[in-house]
Parts: sequence; C-alpha cells; structure tokens
Amino acid sequence: MARPSAAGARRGRGRVGRAASPRTLAIDIGGTHIKASVLDRAGQLIADRVDAPTPRPAPPEAVLALIRTIAGELPAFDRISVGFPGVVKGGCIITAPNLGTEAWSTFALAAELEKELGKPARVLNDAEIQGRSSRISNKNRSARHGAPP
Repeated sequence: MARPSAAGARRGRGRVGRAASPRTLAIDIGGTHIKASVLDRAGQLIADRVDAPTPRPAPPEAVLALIRTIAGELPAFDRISVGFPGVVKGGCIITAPNLGTEAWSTFALAAELEKELGKPARVLNDAEIQGRSSRISNKNRSARHGAPP
C-alpha cells in the first residue's frame, strides 16, 4: 500500500532519546496522495518520505487507517503535524473539497490522531503550513547571512 523510500526506515512510535527530541511525524494529506516523513528538531528529514495514494473514497476512517500504516513504516516520533486540504479550525475539519466526502465536516482530526497514534497532534490547512514553513526558512536563511528576517 504505502511506498517507503528509505531502505533503513524502521517501525516504531516509541519515545526517542532526549538529544534527538522532539521528532515530528510530518504528514501531507492530499487529494491524490498522502505523504509523510519524520523531521528532527531543526526541521530536517531523518527518513525518506513515504508516499501512498489517497484512498477512494476517502472517509476519515480510511485515511486514518492509511496514516497508521505509514506511521508504522517510519522512525519513532514525539509529535504529529498535519497539512490538510480544506478549512481547519482548532484541529477540526470544516470542509474537505478534495476528498469528496461530507464525512469530514466537523471531524476532529487532531484528536483522532492523538488517540490513534498516542502523540500530540496539530492539524492546519496545507497552504498555511507551507506559508509558515517558508517564513521559518527565510528567517533562518537571513540569520545565517546576517540580514534581518
């Protein structure tokens, strides 16, 4: 089902050593694919991305089952960050136009991921995550080169 791209990726969702913490399971839920990897505290990949087609149809239960499978193929992590293709408020899905189902309306995705994977989770609109990532990247680049962010 999921295609891991790292030969050395190991299973596990346990706590990792303090020096490496926190590790973040970063998930991109898309209309055609769900992609994930684990990032270190600096936001660098520590495992190759795992990619799988988004289930069709894509009700929450099917997407959660695929995320469980993908998470099991990646190294241990401490927290979860999800980009979702729709309107998200407080970790709850309001709309999910690319997933083609009304079942997502008011679905508490962050809470369900916390329950399923046993780690704290944050869910934001995927474009919002991209924007935040760009701001952080630009700030870090400016700091390295002595320019104001």
